[in-house]
Amino acid sequence: MASGTEPLAMLEVFQECQLNSLSHVRLCVRLKNIFLKSRFSHFCDEFFELCRYSLVSMERTPFRERTIDFIVKFALFCGKSEDDGEPTDTLNNRLLLKLFLFCMKYNECPNPAVRFRCMQIIHKLLEGIGDNGVIPDELYQSLQSVLLRRVQDIKAAVRVQAVQALSRMQDPTVANCPAVEAFLWLARHDPTTEVRRAALAAMVLTTKTLPSLIERCRDLSDTVRRTAYKILTARSVLRPLSIAKRIRILQDGLTDRSAEVRQAAQELVLAWFNATNRDPIHLLRRLDTEGVPETSQLMLDNLFAALSETEFDQMVTEWAAKCLTEQKTLNIESHTAEAAFFWRALVEFLHKRAIKAKPELSCSPSRLAPTESPRPEEIAQTEQACTTTSVESILPSVTAYVDMTKRLVDRLVEMVLAGDFDEKTMEQECVVENVLRLAHSIDLSDEFGRRRLVTLIHDWITSPTVPNTLSPHLLKVHALLEPSLRKRINSVIEMISELCDPVEPPPLSASNPPSVQAPDGITNNQPSTDGINGVNEAKPPVIGKEEERAIRLKIAKIEVRMNELNESLHNCVRRKEFEQATGLRDECAQLETERSALLHQLHGSPLTTAVTQPVDGDTSNAFGDTKSDPDSAAPVIVHSDDEPKLDDGEDREEPHSLLDRCSAAVLLKANRLAALVVQQSPTLWRLPASLRSLLDSLIFPSIQHGDPSVRNQAILTLGLCCSMDLPLAIQYMSLFYSVSFCGTPIPYVNCFFVYLPLHISTVNLSNAPLYVLYTGLR
Repeated sequence: MASGTEPLAMLEVFQECQLNSLSHVRLCVRLKNIFLKSRFSHFCDEFFELCRYSLVSMERTPFRERTIDFIVKFALFCGKSEDDGEPTDTLNNRLLLKLFLFCMKYNECPNPAVRFRCMQIIHKLLEGIGDNGVIPDELYQSLQSVLLRRVQDIKAAVRVQAVQALSRMQDPTVANCPAVEAFLWLARHDPTTEVRRAALAAMVLTTKTLPSLIERCRDLSDTVRRTAYKILTARSVLRPLSIAKRIRILQDGLTDRSAEVRQAAQELVLAWFNATNRDPIHLLRRLDTEGVPETSQLMLDNLFAALSETEFDQMVTEWAAKCLTEQKTLNIESHTAEAAFFWRALVEFLHKRAIKAKPELSCSPSRLAPTESPRPEEIAQTEQACTTTSVESILPSVTAYVDMTKRLVDRLVEMVLAGDFDEKTMEQECVVENVLRLAHSIDLSDEFGRRRLVTLIHDWITSPTVPNTLSPHLLKVHALLEPSLRKRINSVIEMISELCDPVEPPPLSASNPPSVQAPDGITNNQPSTDGINGVNEAKPPVIGKEEERAIRLKIAKIEVRMNELNESLHNCVRRKEFEQATGLRDECAQLETERSALLHQLHGSPLTTAVTQPVDGDTSNAFGDTKSDPDSAAPVIVHSDDEPKLDDGEDREEPHSLLDRCSAAVLLKANRLAALVVQQSPTLWRLPASLRSLLDSLIFPSIQHGDPSVRNQAILTLGLCCSMDLPLAIQYMSLFYSVSFCGTPIPYVNCFFVYLPLHISTVNLSNAPLYVLYTGLR
């Protein structure tokens, strides 16, 4: 070809390559023919002269992008062999090496468009060379030096292209690879989102770069966070991560404010699920189910939602065949925290799905026209939805559930009594907690099983050997069995009294032996007659444990009723309704008589009444002073620790002090039960009389206990009671102030002091309960 026609032919090729990408192969063949017929120096001069026109603009128009792509394709096409078309050694491709040098020459150009296009061409050339491409060492070092300078360019677009090009020149096996160091710095410090995202995508994951990738999961930009989760998903990174990092990654991603990031985190959950052979139990073992159950629950919820119906049914079927018995309870090998946690989460998910499906099925016929019948496709979908996994297929009956729960709790109590406070005990406790939470999804229509469950819950709450950590779950099950708030509160107060009372009758004091040994060796059971009354001392009756327990329950119910009557009596006196107050006083005296009779039946001793009667027996005189000062009359409140007084006045009073007869564990459990009554009752806005009775009998003595945990729990319980009674809160403000001043870490007390002035400044203090300060406890 004549030399004068070469520039025109090349110009036609460059003009045509801008129109369509499909013609690039044909144009490369045409231009290569010109290349083979021309001198290399003349061809390069004309070729690079035409290339310069494509470097002067940063606009990403299709025409300019097609021209850049054609330049790169032709440079790579010149190195292919004519026989098989496979790429040859790049060392022999002179045009390719010349194009590298051409781009390196203009990388310092003041025009940012030229720098951008040069980095773009270098990036595309390095990508086109492939993994087996070879370039001279001097060129490699020069290219790396140029790219390291361009990643610090003032223009973000230039930095992005330089980062993408530099990704082919990193060596993770080198300790201080300059490319890796540049990526780490850019991913953390670059102000542009696209540069940080490109740096993350360019890094090869190693033990050195993985922490930087995890750190970008909390990046300010949604795009960077999504890219980080996408990289973790694509490479199924699970084993190199510690448990703490796995939990943080899932918690941050699944609760992210961006829907795209949450979707990427859900895909990561699926990738981890596949990496553990699609076994949810193995996946839960990669997390801390006992320590951080919230993250495990969040992960399972997203896993259930992401799986298709077929995959979900297959997973449930495989798990049930491996972990459940014929009675649909956990087998012995599956008494682990992960299996119990997954069982409870799966039951709750299926239960919620069934609840959502009921309104949809009930409303679906109304969406059809009166004359329109359901199509066969809709009928098939409805039948398929009905045949999917249901909650009844993995949930046991009430009787089987109660038997399994009893075995688990008994095993836990054995471990606690044996003093084995190790990982196995903690795991067993976690299993019991999850099994107790299953009660909310079980059908309790079976009256026999329901009664057994009520009895067991009562026994576990009143048992000092059952761990205190189970109290919240036991009370929630108790609330499920007893929906009435008032009955539930009174029942819990009675169980607290039963917990604090000794199971066995208290031993007799050493100063009053039951029998006197005569000098001649004959036992004389008659007491001494030199006492004050000269009356024979009655022997305590011998009664069984069940009968003693029934008597103590009756006494506790009477005491609760007496406290309610005393509170009503106090209100009547303040309102000067003396006629009604007289009736309440008589009823209270009658209850005191019944209480004394029950105590006499329990201990076999003459008792003195605890209600003070007027001296002259006149009802009007009983309220005579009250009319002048309504607040001076304070009714007597009877508590569960009132002592039956013996006539001889010796140290033979039945209960010793609460601190003496109850251990620290029992007091801690009793105070926590009292606090949980308030915490788990969001509709309770006034302090009930039954709960008020615990102030003197339990809470105040516990505040004086030597164990800090008991004291803190008692102060918290007192604060919860004060939140529903403003006069009581003002009365014990000095106590809260002293506790807060001493630095006791009780945030609820500090919260009380922050918001109390706001309620004191209100007009009507009686209508401003402070319970809202403690809503964070629920």
